[in-house]
Amino acid sequence: MRARGAIWTTIGALVSAAALSGCVHDDSSIFIQQVLQPPEVSAGQQCTFKADPTEPYINSGSLDISLDGAYWAEFLVGNQLISQSSPNQLQTETSDVNLQGAEVRVTDGEGNPILSFTTLSAATVFAASGGTPSWSLLGVRIIDSDVIQASPDLLALPTLYAQGTYDVVRIITYTKVFGKTLGGRYVESNEFEFPVDVCWGCLVTFSAADEDPCYLEPNCRLGSVATSTTSSVPCIIGQDDPVDCSECLGDPTCSPKLVPNPNLVNDPACSTAAADAGAD
Repeated sequence: MRARGAIWTTIGALVSAAALSGCVHDDSSIFIQQVLQPPEVSAGQQCTFKADPTEPYINSGSLDISLDGAYWAEFLVGNQLISQSSPNQLQTETSDVNLQGAEVRVTDGEGNPILSFTTLSAATVFAASGGTPSWSLLGVRIIDSDVIQASPDLLALPTLYAQGTYDVVRIITYTKVFGKTLGGRYVESNEFEFPVDVCWGCLVTFSAADEDPCYLEPNCRLGSVATSTTSSVPCIIGQDDPVDCSECLGDPTCSPKLVPNPNLVNDPACSTAAADAGAD
């Protein structure tokens, strides 16, 4: 009986090992190559990315949380699993991967943890062709309002801005994507490190027409705002690229309250500003 028990114990261990083998961590099967650079677009157009390793990419991001409370990264994901299909043997393909989402952890610039979370998404990355990986895109929200609320440094940015201090806080994100092959095998990628500089109001730009010495700060309400001064706008306003204030007039950072310059309030040329002091 002891021998039989030992045999069943051994068989059970082998079965358990075989079951676990379907969920082995393997960050070489699929991998994150880079974060693609957001293209500039015409106003009203949608962003378009290509799943191509020759496309422009960025090594870090910028997020102006006065304009947008989330950072979306477009990850280029590669699949190195070799095709298993064989039309001669009626063997189906099992190496295509259905991506299901990403695990994200966020730290401050010194490595102190801020927040970790899982976000769901979907994409398919086909099996590799010979020795060449196959590519797909997966858009992932790597900073959101929960991250901002969990970071005292980020929460302090609007107060500092109101006091005339323009601060930038570096956040480090670590992302790995996960999914399953068509054969049912769980796979996950390497953990991809991507820093993001977070600020309040730093990505808004003003033209000379938006500046007036009678007021303390530039303001789009001072200039002509009928049309943008640029022919293109950022793919995502508030992320990575500067935006002309005329493209975000509904946001207080682009069109704040007019504050007259106290040193010129008695200047006849600033009579309008003095009136604004009583009206605003």
